[in-house]
Amino acid sequence: GLSESAQMSLADMPEMVRPGIDAKALAKGKTVRRRDSDKPVSIYDVAKRSGVSIKTVSLVINRQPNVSLATRTAVLAAIEALAYKPNVFARGLASERSYLIGLLHDVAPGSYIADLQLGALARCRDEGYHLIVELLNPLQDLDVAQRVRSLVSEAVLHGVILTPPLCDDRTIMEELSAARTPFVRVAPGNRMPGTTVVNIDEYKAAYEMTAYLVGLGHRRIGFVKGKPDHGAARLRFDGYRAALVDAGLSF
Repeated sequence: GLSESAQMSLADMPEMVRPGIDAKALAKGKTVRRRDSDKPVSIYDVAKRSGVSIKTVSLVINRQPNVSLATRTAVLAAIEALAYKPNVFARGLASERSYLIGLLHDVAPGSYIADLQLGALARCRDEGYHLIVELLNPLQDLDVAQRVRSLVSEAVLHGVILTPPLCDDRTIMEELSAARTPFVRVAPGNRMPGTTVVNIDEYKAAYEMTAYLVGLGHRRIGFVKGKPDHGAARLRFDGYRAALVDAGLSF
């Protein structure tokens, strides 16, 4: 083992002469990779190569706006050359963000949840975040409030996406609000002042779908209602019935 003074000397050595770094390749501006036996490239290495502070590197990694184009370009070039991979947990400690987004869903058709996950994953990737998917069933879980509290505290979620019918569960929303965890509701059936919502006109969508079938000449059109506590399902059912009435068809 190295003495404390020796370790400090090693940390202060110029990057080009540190063990495990190809000095010639580095001097030529080529991508540099450490040997597997050495420590991974750190944010300190990126800062030294780009000639800026660690804080500036952090600003670039976290996509903060207050960095000049020249500096951002230099840092990104150093990150690519060194094949630096930011540690999401270290980023969280430095910025007081977890960079984790939770997607909570109840039991639902696989394709529906899969599409939501793909959309959320794509956006998280663009912004440097990661997605955690959690199944939550209020009808089976004995203590939904405790489940939500544990999830938020243990995973330190930076935000939560609530899918139907969880988006209408007041217990879940109250727990998230108490924990000061931002959340967005997908296609809720009930209005709740002060919440952020993403939805479509469920009534109009169902009306137009039914009218389309009527236009094809169909006269016996069924409707699968789904869960009665799903607010969007009620709006869809109302749109379906209205389209039948306007077409003069019996329910």
